[in-house]
Amino acid sequence: MKYDVIIAGAGIAGSACALKISQAGFTTALLDLKSLSDIGGNWSVSFVKSALSYLGLKIPDAKTIIEQADETVFYAGDLSVSLCIKNLNPHMITLKHAELNRYLLKNALERGVIFFPECEAVKPVLENNRCIGLAAEKKNLFLKSSLRLHAKIIIDCTGTAGVLRKNLPPETGIETGIELKHYASAWEETWSIKPGGPWNLINNQQARPGVCYTRLGKYHGFSSYFLRHTGEFRIIYGAGADDNAFTRCRNFTDRTAGLAKRLASGGNIIPIRRSLDQLCTNGFLAVGNAACQVIPTMGSGVEASLQAAAIASSSVIGALNNHDFSTAGLWTYSAKYQKKLGAILASYDIVRLYLQKLSMEDFDQVLKSGLINSRDFAGTYSTSDITRNLAQIIEKIRKALSSPKIIPMLLRLEKALYASQRVLDHYRTYPELYNASKLESWKKRTEKFFNASY
Repeated sequence: MKYDVIIAGAGIAGSACALKISQAGFTTALLDLKSLSDIGGNWSVSFVKSALSYLGLKIPDAKTIIEQADETVFYAGDLSVSLCIKNLNPHMITLKHAELNRYLLKNALERGVIFFPECEAVKPVLENNRCIGLAAEKKNLFLKSSLRLHAKIIIDCTGTAGVLRKNLPPETGIETGIELKHYASAWEETWSIKPGGPWNLINNQQARPGVCYTRLGKYHGFSSYFLRHTGEFRIIYGAGADDNAFTRCRNFTDRTAGLAKRLASGGNIIPIRRSLDQLCTNGFLAVGNAACQVIPTMGSGVEASLQAAAIASSSVIGALNNHDFSTAGLWTYSAKYQKKLGAILASYDIVRLYLQKLSMEDFDQVLKSGLINSRDFAGTYSTSDITRNLAQIIEKIRKALSSPKIIPMLLRLEKALYASQRVLDHYRTYPELYNASKLESWKKRTEKFFNASY
């Protein structure tokens, strides 16, 4: 059978795409390496409450929602409190990844999506430089059988693995390899607690219910959160590509007094760079982590994936209605995404590159100087425009220049923030219609921005 669309990967991005496209009446196949009962990850995800509206969905049952912290306390390297924020982002909602994933997949299946569980995408099937299907392997007890599925359009939602994207020929123009330095790992654990526990290791005091304790670092950081209503203790650790979040998290829990039993744990490898410069080619699109659609400063990809899935699905529906599956026929996805969401995430990436070049002392000074307040910081948790307060931040920097000790660092920050604004402006010049020469010129200018030193 030939489908209208085949989606590889039934994660959040894949399930969201399947839901939208099947709603429009097109035959949609969705395959995933996992079984139906194993779909989703055992960690939490946060996103703005309105994000599900892109898919025409409401927020899931309140029973599945993880309570937000009443207060978030950020610590600098010397363990002094640098920021204390009440109700960090009231517009956010937190769910277990698996709960959100299964909610999306359930809605997709109810709309007629054909699901292939335990079916691993291996590579795209190409004909005359156009994607016409994919090769897959279906698990059958201890054996594997090869499958070849055909469709008018193929969507790669295989997450960080980017299985199909990595096997595209260079002529497509889509990046196939991402440098290791642009990845990070995250690990999360939930614990029950003993009477009198747990203890906040940052300052060796007993943790207070409803408070999230966070230590930010140049290459790694962690949060611990004592949930008020359930009495559970949640620890999240993030680390750079050359580090190990799992090991760091386990070292942390081994030293934390008052923990009783590990209730859940899980983690992921995530890209932390700007989105791919080109998101589609003949008969093919990449969405979600496979397209590096994450918030670079935080590594969160759910909100970006939901928005990208809505844009990609609309483009696919238009291409199917127009019977045009070429790069030009699918181009509205790349153009609409890059001009808005891609622009914002790219501006965040400039800030990430700046922060990674600071010394640990400079990094802590940024937090403790008061140059970045709670409102500035809260914005980094969502896909809002990071430069919306650019003028105010620059003004604060100028006032702080009376301190000779931090002048070099602040001048670099000012340069990075101006670059963020220029990147925003540059992304809004992304080609409206597909034109190979204009796109190549745009890509070259983009590389100059991200190869600069901040």
